[in-house]
Amino acid sequence: MSIHDQGSLIMHMQGDSDIDPDDPIFEPHLPDSRPPSPSSDFSKYIPQILTDCLESSAIASTGLAKLFLKSEFSDVKIVCKGVVFPAHWLVLRSQSTFFELLFKGGYKENEENVVRLQEETPKMIFRLLSYIYLGSYKDYPTDHSKYRTIHGMYGNYREQRAFHFRYSRTVNFSMYRLADKFGIPGLGRLAFEKHEEVLKDIDITYDMLLLSTKHAYESFEGRFDAMRLIHMEAIALMLERMAPSSSPYFERSPTYPHIYNPQEDWRLASLMVAYPEFSFDLHCHRTWIQHCNNSVMDIPNKRPTNYVQRGMGFWDIKFGWAVGK
Repeated sequence: MSIHDQGSLIMHMQGDSDIDPDDPIFEPHLPDSRPPSPSSDFSKYIPQILTDCLESSAIASTGLAKLFLKSEFSDVKIVCKGVVFPAHWLVLRSQSTFFELLFKGGYKENEENVVRLQEETPKMIFRLLSYIYLGSYKDYPTDHSKYRTIHGMYGNYREQRAFHFRYSRTVNFSMYRLADKFGIPGLGRLAFEKHEEVLKDIDITYDMLLLSTKHAYESFEGRFDAMRLIHMEAIALMLERMAPSSSPYFERSPTYPHIYNPQEDWRLASLMVAYPEFSFDLHCHRTWIQHCNNSVMDIPNKRPTNYVQRGMGFWDIKFGWAVGK
């Protein structure tokens, strides 16, 4: 791939015509600056995710990062809706069962050495390759100017938080799905761990959390699926803050000064009816918070947890009952 082709890749990714700029999937933009000219140094326009990953990932600190989106030594091209990503069979095979099977199944003999992934979006393939080469991906928007509301260019604070939350949820859910599709268990674990951190955000409202929980249970199967259970855990914690029961470790939060009765919440009730396992797990988790947690702080200790890989890239969570340490 020439310097001109690399510049074209970046400009194409900046403005996909088939993606709504107000849609969370629109991000991330590759650079936050002007598009490169054909004679520009490509390294100047490598996306901000390189910097982010270099700071947080041991993989990104190795020479592997230097091959990300570079045609040097590239022996395979990944094509997604007209966007061409230069890649390297050895790197792909070392990280992904999907690409290992492709290589063994005859793609290595394909004269063009092209893998077409038309069912995904270029943005998601970009994030997938970001994980493979850099060990991480970005799940937050880069350019806030793309977010518009009826209140103006940036909207009010609550709307911005809601936008960021929806954006992160869309990205992390998609990466969790792709982890199983491409056989990359490390990506699956990173996706639910990233989203678990998002769920801990103090600015997330009860309505946002309920909707995200509904999406998680609709999108993923598995009795103990990790993406499901981190939502259940977040709701249990929020309910304890909104409607403290017998737990001596919680006081009513100033954010929720009103008296809240979960039994009168039809939204929560409908979720419990649709997913009885959610109802059971929620009851068990609140019981653990009330009787087994020994924290003296407003936020309880982490419940004893065991993570078990399921399928090609999904994960299960098995909770324990031991007293938190």
